[in-house]
Amino acid sequence: MSSTPIPFDVLGRYNPAPGTEYPFSVSDIARATAHMLGPEWDTESRLWGTGHIFGHCVATFTLSASPTTGSKSTTFPEGPELPEGVHPYSDGVYAPEANSTWGLEDLAELCADAIVP
Repeated sequence: MSSTPIPFDVLGRYNPAPGTEYPFSVSDIARATAHMLGPEWDTESRLWGTGHIFGHCVATFTLSASPTTGSKSTTFPEGPELPEGVHPYSDGVYAPEANSTWGLEDLAELCADAIVP
């Protein structure tokens, strides 16, 4: 029987191997979002796994795990229609309850709904 290494170091601190903590990255969510939005949308991975989503409209979107840098648009509309659980902030939107346990498809769908309601 093979054993899976426990992701803790000798001092008991949580220490998973790089790339094993989450089943997908923020840039994976951005790619799945662009795919859901359709063939006229594309994405580009950015620093630390963020994703830049762009399409046929003037706005571009940067998806990130941090509300201080996430889901920004340089041309964000006034009073956008946002899906439940998505809130506006100074220069973008954020979904405070979103987390990896929702799954890639559900997170991408939430992002797609926030971009094109």
